[in-house]
Amino acid sequence: MANGHDLSEDARKLLRLHFAGRSLSMRRSRPESLPGRSVEETRQAYRELVALGLMDPVSTFAGGPEALYRLTEEADKRQDELQRAPRWFSRSAMARRMSRAWSLIGKAVSAARSSAPS
Repeated sequence: MANGHDLSEDARKLLRLHFAGRSLSMRRSRPESLPGRSVEETRQAYRELVALGLMDPVSTFAGGPEALYRLTEEADKRQDELQRAPRWFSRSAMARRMSRAWSLIGKAVSAARSSAPS
């Protein structure tokens, strides 16, 4: 079962669009993309949702493979959970912040040591 907090921001935006009743067309002739994202980045977000079982790709004769995407029953059932903002302190987010903080501390200490008179 997919965890709603492990979704990328693009995948989260796509879910919000679909829950609001608006889907993006990925047809060969005129593919749509998320604002500020390329068509390929949008397609990757859709594929992330398909891999998690939250969306199904729909191929059409005129639009080609993966022309449209539909929400699965699981996504419909978990709509409230999936639309909730991710927790600020998820394990991976905390690890990234701590790693970044330690790397900055190490740089500041190294810079202070190298500029100190001998």
